[in-house]
Amino acid sequence: MLRQEARRDLLAESKKQKAWKRLCGIPSIGPIRAAVLLGILQTPHRFRSKRPLWNYGGLAIEMHSSADHRSVDGQLQRSRKNVLVRGLNRNCNHDLKNLFKGAAVVASSKPGPFQEFLLRHLHHPFAHGNASALVFADQLADQVFARLHRIFGAQRHARA
Repeated sequence: MLRQEARRDLLAESKKQKAWKRLCGIPSIGPIRAAVLLGILQTPHRFRSKRPLWNYGGLAIEMHSSADHRSVDGQLQRSRKNVLVRGLNRNCNHDLKNLFKGAAVVASSKPGPFQEFLLRHLHHPFAHGNASALVFADQLADQVFARLHRIFGAQRHARA
């Protein structure tokens, strides 16, 4: 009962935002996810491009390690080893990361453009499941960023 009332209030408040309807248009981002996105991101002007949004959402790839530099004759030198992928960044908004991961799982299970994209990417010779899911979540984050910037960018220019 309380959960349903909170859900109704969340949807009622989020419907007042212009961006909510646009976000609901993204496959696998429904009304609740769109409302939570608006609550977490607040405004897209916090991010200069989509890459900081990936970092904030926990979708950025870490490429450094403790063995990137070594000490030679008291001087710090860069190691000659190739840089290896270390995984995703840990300092992120976990709610946003779970939202994008959940949306990616839903979109990959339903027929549509995202499922076709994922199937094409899985058949790539160097792709595997986790990397494909990451690329897929990045695609969702890109669409969210683009739609929010279209809406809020137009509002910003209209006021000036």
